[in-house]
Amino acid sequence: MGAIYYFWSGKTVVESADLGVETLFQNTTITELMAKHCPPAQLESLRCRCAIVPAYHDFQSRFRPEQISLMQGNRTRMIAETAKSLSNIRGEMGKCLEKKRIKP
Repeated sequence: MGAIYYFWSGKTVVESADLGVETLFQNTTITELMAKHCPPAQLESLRCRCAIVPAYHDFQSRFRPEQISLMQGNRTRMIAETAKSLSNIRGEMGKCLEKKRIKP
């Protein structure tokens, strides 16, 4: 199945997931992503476990709590920093997806 997908699209499933993450999460803050995609009932979903939670941890590791509180009032900066966190965890996300056996 993965080989057919690769032949048809020219991308592996993991590469497609990376592109999908960028498109799916475009113009969204990390707090919005957590609220929408990682409520307690969905913490084990691939989207939450492989993309959003690692990005959330990256975001929190880069800023002190008071910086995050101040940033909450600046949506443009929050979106930019969320995108940076998603970019920072790209390799980790790929490994997580592979571990969950989503590969060609």
